[in-house]
Amino acid sequence: SIYTADDDSYTWNGSSWTTYAASMIVARSTGFALGGNTSSAICQGGNAGSGGAQYQSAEEWDGSSWSSITTALYGGQGTGGDGHTTDFIKCGGASPVVRNAESWDGSSWSNETLFPSGYADAYVYGGSCGSNKSSYMQVTNTASTGANIAFKYDGSSWAAADSIQSSPQYAGMGGNSGNAMLAGSWQNGNASETYDGSSWTSEATLTTGKS
Repeated sequence: SIYTADDDSYTWNGSSWTTYAASMIVARSTGFALGGNTSSAICQGGNAGSGGAQYQSAEEWDGSSWSSITTALYGGQGTGGDGHTTDFIKCGGASPVVRNAESWDGSSWSNETLFPSGYADAYVYGGSCGSNKSSYMQVTNTASTGANIAFKYDGSSWAAADSIQSSPQYAGMGGNSGNAMLAGSWQNGNASETYDGSSWTSEATLTTGKS
């Protein structure tokens, strides 16, 4: 797996992290990178510091370095898909429009069906996951107090994926629309829960922190 924070990148080999310092083309205070392994990942979006402008630029990781790829259609932060460089999806866009969704097929970005209306800031307040765009999930919030519902995307349409057990603003989500996990939040929680394709089940809390 690969993870980015600001201008640094980290890979996980199953037991330890390796740091690749200052390796991104554009430093991003909240850039999201996803990778199914340590040699294939995409980072798109993020912000220029706290409260800064949202980026549209995107980069891909080849196992040792980042390189720029075609700029995404929108800014924003929320990301899904397994992060491989030929199968990636993100939800959200530049403020005030937050319902955009787009996918990357290895050479170009394409518009996907807009995220359902009536939910606030899906790209800020919800975690996301998916093994590809046909099993993407996005958590969103119904009020400024937190996220409490998930939506599935099957590649063409969105469908509610049941209410989650806890409702802080989750920052983490993994798996796909038949086998997913949420953990932690940036506001006030260390809960975790799993999804089996039809319902969410609370699991043991995180050992420390908010994920």
